[in-house]
Amino acid sequence: MIRKLRGAMAALLGITALWGACEETDSTATVRNALMSVPREIAPLLTQYAILDMLDYYDAGMDTPTANVADGHMRIAALTAESAELQAGDVLTVDVVLLPCGADTLRAYIATCKMPRADSRMLVYDADGKDVTSKVFAVPELSKWLTPQGKKQRRTVESKLTYYTMAYAYDKDTRRLVIEMSFPATMSVEDTEALRPLLREALAYVWNGKKFVAEK
Repeated sequence: MIRKLRGAMAALLGITALWGACEETDSTATVRNALMSVPREIAPLLTQYAILDMLDYYDAGMDTPTANVADGHMRIAALTAESAELQAGDVLTVDVVLLPCGADTLRAYIATCKMPRADSRMLVYDADGKDVTSKVFAVPELSKWLTPQGKKQRRTVESKLTYYTMAYAYDKDTRRLVIEMSFPATMSVEDTEALRPLLREALAYVWNGKKFVAEK
């Protein structure tokens, strides 16, 4: 009886140790889970099957691309414990970023279409899969881009700049989100040069543990 009890205890300890080892062997587990939940609004052609395929290639150290339904080439370019960079097509990249938020960890998805000008969109979800983007980040309006001189000539800016694109870049080490503006490819050189002193080249936001706040 005692031998059986000792055997059961040893087996239980062995299983517990194995679970612990499994949890510690892959520090990217949470990011991988976030990858499997990339929202359709961010990458419509991305499927869970394709993500699993890309993870297999990445883990094997292979640069083999995965094809999507539009014959685009997809691959995982980088994977760390806090972020992942995914080439979701020939002109689309998706960055997956983990944002510490108290007892929760938020998942930010940044999609950037590189043609004709880089244009990004970001969505943020909590651990329950709820969209909390509006609570943690506000897309900067035109007023945020105006320089002191631009504020005095806002009507001129609005008449020449009918639309613009914004490219997002997140630095996980500093937790800074830098947004750069791009003028339309169809804009004339004259209008472009006239607008440059009226608009800021970039805006920076810092993650403070609750939301992105404008850097002073």
